[in-house]
Amino acid sequence: MGVTSNKEYGQAELSSQQVLHLEMIEHVIERMSQNSFALKGWVMTLVVAICALAANGSEQKFAIVSVIPIIVFWFLDSFYLQRERRYRALYDSVLEGTVNRSFSMDIAGIKTKKSNYMRCLFSVAEWVFYVSMLVGIAAVYYWIFISSLGGAAVNG
Repeated sequence: MGVTSNKEYGQAELSSQQVLHLEMIEHVIERMSQNSFALKGWVMTLVVAICALAANGSEQKFAIVSVIPIIVFWFLDSFYLQRERRYRALYDSVLEGTVNRSFSMDIAGIKTKKSNYMRCLFSVAEWVFYVSMLVGIAAVYYWIFISSLGGAAVNG
């Protein structure tokens, strides 16, 4: 994202304060992105561990329980995506010169169409990952259910 001028907005070179402000915002955006990536890794690990317990036969209901962390992490991940999009809008505002206070990191008043929470919740990146996880859980539960029926028919 590194920027040294904003000629596309009709201004010449950025001041050193504006460049520092933009760098601060870039770091926050990077942290939000890293948090989102980490959440996806955590939910994947957690769900695989729960499904392994369920497939082991100890308790088949664990496969259904794994839906809960998927949904919780989906909402949390969408929250980080919403924050990231608001900081991107703040970044653009600093470039345009519409931010009144120097080094302002306040995103409370920033509302864009893309930063709407529901749009973040159902964005392609979120939707594809978490819905595929839910479909995977349904497949695992179906496989466990069919396996248990087969074993019951043989034993019964």
